[in-house]
This record gives sequence, C-alpha cells and structure tokens, in this order.
Amino acid sequence: MLRRKRVANLFRPRLGGVDLRIFRDNFEALGGTSEKPKGKRSPSETSVATPTYVSSKRVRAKKRLEQFKDGVSLIEQIQQSANADITKLLVFFRQEAGRRADSEPERWREERTERESAEKQDWEKREEDRRVELAAAEARLNQLREDDRLHREEEAKKEVALKQERDQERADERRRHEERMELQRAEARQRHEQMMILLSKLGGST
Repeated sequence: MLRRKRVANLFRPRLGGVDLRIFRDNFEALGGTSEKPKGKRSPSETSVATPTYVSSKRVRAKKRLEQFKDGVSLIEQIQQSANADITKLLVFFRQEAGRRADSEPERWREERTERESAEKQDWEKREEDRRVELAAAEARLNQLREDDRLHREEEAKKEVALKQERDQERADERRRHEERMELQRAEARQRHEQMMILLSKLGGST
C-alpha cells in the first residue's frame, strides 16, 4: 500500500502522467529553480542564510550523542560493578558453604560437648538442691527429735520433782501426825499422872 502511494505521488495526471523526477531534472537543466515543499530553501541557500542554526543543531546533536555515550558508559560501569559484586558474593557464598561443610562435624562436636556440659551442670545443680533439701529435712527431723527428748526429760524432771514434793508432803504429814500423837500421849501421861496424884491424895486423906 505504501509503495502504491509513493508511485502515485511521482506521477501527476495534469502533467500527462510524466514522472515528476524527470520533469524536475529537465526544469532545473533549463535554469529553473524548484521550490521545496512548505517553502523550504535549497541546502545551499539554507547553509548560506543560517549557518548558526546548523552549527548549533550539530552542537546539540553532538552534545546529546556525548550524553548518550556517557549514559551508556555509566550503565556499563554499573553493570560491571554489579557483576563484580555478584561474583564476589557468589565466591563468598561458595567459600562460606565450603567452610561450613568443613566445620560442620567440629560444630556438631562442640554443640554436643556444650549440651552434655549443660546437662551435667543441670544434673549437678539438681543433685546439690536435693542434697540441700535432704540435709534440711534431716536437720528438721533431728531438731524434732531433740525437742521431743528435751520435752520428755523436762516432763520426767517435773514428775520426779512432783513425786519428791508428794513424798515430802507425806513425810511432813507423817511427822506432824507423829508429833501430834506424841503430844497426845504426853498429855495423856500427864493427865494420868495428875489423876494418880489426885487419887493418892484422896486416898491418904481418908
């Protein structure tokens, strides 16, 4: 379709279907000047009339090209740096994996040793706590036994003292009773003697 449009543009029915390129060449050979579309000047006239515009356009194009090259260089540097960092990371991870693989048995032994040491310390602590509790229980039991012994001794002493006190009271009562009996006997003897004296006096007077 595009090809057909281009061919149609090269031929004008008003000019008898002549190829416009041939017509333009013949016209310029006869001394005519062909007018550019939209009133544009020929390259020679444009270069003579506006050298500053062309040079500035070239400068801008060159500057854009340099900026583009700088951007491409920066992107390449970033990519190279990223690739280098990725390579370093891969090397580091590979070395780290190798180191871990080499140190894994040693780490397992260390962990087992630490675990056994921790379990031993925990067991020793439990045993120490158990011994302390057992010693405390034995101390409490011994104290209870000692308190019971002292209590029994105190009760025995109290019983002995009470028995001695009762014995002393009975002895005192018996002594007082004997003293009363002795006094009564003495009084009875005295009355008997007085009565005998009185009877003897009465008998002598008769």
